[in-house]
Amino acid sequence: MAVGQTSLVSNQSATDANSYTTASFSSTAGRPILVVVESSKETVSTTPTVTAHGLTWTQVATAETDGGTIRRRLTIFEAYPTSNGSGTMVIDFGGVTQYNCLWDIIEFTGADTTDMTVQSATLAGNGFGTVTVTLGAFSDAGNATFGTFGMNNTTSTLTAGGGFTEISNHADTTIDAPARLLTEFVASNDTSVDCDISGTTARRWVGIAVEIKAAVAAVDVEDPFGMRGFFGA
Repeated sequence: MAVGQTSLVSNQSATDANSYTTASFSSTAGRPILVVVESSKETVSTTPTVTAHGLTWTQVATAETDGGTIRRRLTIFEAYPTSNGSGTMVIDFGGVTQYNCLWDIIEFTGADTTDMTVQSATLAGNGFGTVTVTLGAFSDAGNATFGTFGMNNTTSTLTAGGGFTEISNHADTTIDAPARLLTEFVASNDTSVDCDISGTTARRWVGIAVEIKAAVAAVDVEDPFGMRGFFGA
């Protein structure tokens, strides 16, 4: 079974705040979740924490834009539901006020249900055109690729990289701290996780790439070689 994904929640808030609450969503047993958070803060960005559905949320990776007066930070968290749940998520910045916050919550099918993030890589830059975050060699041909990019401007756009499917693409157009967030996915190995920044003017951007581990297919102990039916059984 190939790895697949579904967007559960994708939104943003332009409110200056030190915590944000998402819309309600459902989590399903056996379907691991990734959460991407982009936030904006002057001089030094803040790494958030997230809480939802009584799950343990572990940080996968975090990175901020390179330079500039206002920094944008991307952070990815993961969780592994063992029962169904429902409710909102709180994104908390420990009392430090942010200019805005953008978030995407994505569940996966066909992925390892206890430890699906094999490796991650981050990169920040100041440019336009095609930008790429590079992963190492994949550990299995059945594994999938997830990528996310944040940018400090909304007059330019972000477009999913070649071969990738866009999961979500949205923006906060706050005048003092505009930001855009893209998430993308491909159900195969791709070590060059890229996106395209439109325009001819350099934009500060940050990206994170993740290798998603596919679940190991269950073995029929009564027919371990898949011969059931071959002899009319």
